[in-house]
This record gives sequence, structure tokens and C-alpha cells, in this order.
Amino acid sequence: MKYVALAVVVVVSVVGCGGEPTIDASTEATYEESMKRIVESMDPSRAQEFMGAVMQLGMAEIDLSDPDQNPTEMIQILDGKTATEVIEMASQQRTLAQADRARREAEKMRELADKESAEQQALEALRAITIEAPSIEQSDGMFGINTTINFTVTNGLDQAISRLYWENVVISPGRSVPWIQEDSNYSISGGLEPGETATWSLNPSGLRWDRTEFPEDAELEVRVYRADGADGEPIHNARQLTDFERSQLESMQKK
Repeated sequence: MKYVALAVVVVVSVVGCGGEPTIDASTEATYEESMKRIVESMDPSRAQEFMGAVMQLGMAEIDLSDPDQNPTEMIQILDGKTATEVIEMASQQRTLAQADRARREAEKMRELADKESAEQQALEALRAITIEAPSIEQSDGMFGINTTINFTVTNGLDQAISRLYWENVVISPGRSVPWIQEDSNYSISGGLEPGETATWSLNPSGLRWDRTEFPEDAELEVRVYRADGADGEPIHNARQLTDFERSQLESMQKK
């Protein structure tokens, strides 16, 4: 960081003069003296542009992993250069950096878009798993409300399912906001083979389930979003993007 201090110190010496000297970065002393001559040869706005370019190029040379880095090593890139050349070098560096950022953003967007496409394909494939007769039962319990969700599931996939993941949506007709919208999953003892049907009665846990008494017209929707195979790995997964990645993709697509 000593290099940065050197660059900042010289900027206070701005006076008018002629010529365009070069930077001598052979030592700290010659660097400081040559920088002073260059700055003194400029008008204030040009000096400010030059010092900004010097700072940019110098910061790019700093190795944060080496606290003992010699300041003269960081400024060798400027040795023998005029102010015009330094400003042009900084401009080229910014152009390359912008192009690199654009490339990396495009790659990231493709990666996230591929995940989103895979999610849609998974969601379509998961339609083969059918859910019938979803219902809710509630009763008073010792520590709150006991809630049981019931439904019948049929495995229409060509592989056995060891665990099923779904979203519970409890909503009343005519209401736009659900009473509850939370995820559940169930490890199936013995699995669910292709073509098999099972009826489950499950007790979801959580404070919202324990404390929310649903009205009589409340209905349960079971939205399957993932199924794992016999090896425990996903057969289809419609939740591949994290919330952050989804927000990131939406932001990129708006540009």
C-alpha cells in the first residue's frame, strides 16, 4: 500500500509547465521525483485523470497475499511511460475488465437459464406422479392443534421412489392468500415402485400448523416438486435454483 501513498502525495504539487516527461520507476525516490515533474506539466483536470489512471494500474498490481511486497515492484509497469501512455493503458485495462465482466455474466446467465430449463422439464416429468383426494383433519391437542394431511399418491414414473418432496398449500375458495404454504417431504419405507399407489396420513410439524385453525372450506393442494430414486439421488428436481439465483436470473433477464 506504500505505492498508493506515493501516488497520492504527488497530486498536491500541480502547477503549470510544459513538456511530457516519463516515469522513472527504478527506485522510490526517482519514481516520486518523475511523478512530480509529470504532474507539474499538466493542468488540474489532466493531472486528476492521470493520477486516477496511476492508482488504477497500481492497485491492479498489488498482491494482497504478500504483505511484504516491494512498492517498486508494483510500479514497474509504469517505468518509462508518459502520462498519455499511462492514461491509455488504464483505459485499455478498463475495457478488458468490462469485457471480462460481460463474458462472466453471460456465462452465469446461461448456467442459471439451464437450471431453470431443467426445472421446467422436471416439473413436467413429475406430473406422472398423481395426487388424489387431498384432505385436512384437525383436532385439539395438548400443545396446540393436531393437523393431519391425507392424500393418495400413485407413482407413474418408471423408477421406484424412496422419498417424495412437495409443497402443501392450504387455501379457501375466493381467498388469494393461503392459510399455509410450506414444504414437506416423506421417506417411504420400502419405497413406491412404478405403478404402485399408497394412501398417506401425515402430521406436518411446525408452529404454523400447531397454531392455525383452518376454516371448514379450506382445501389442501399437494404440489410435488422432487422425487428421489432408490439410490437417494433425485430422479427429477424442480427446485434447482436457490432463491438468490432465481432473483439473480430475473435481474439479468431484465437488462
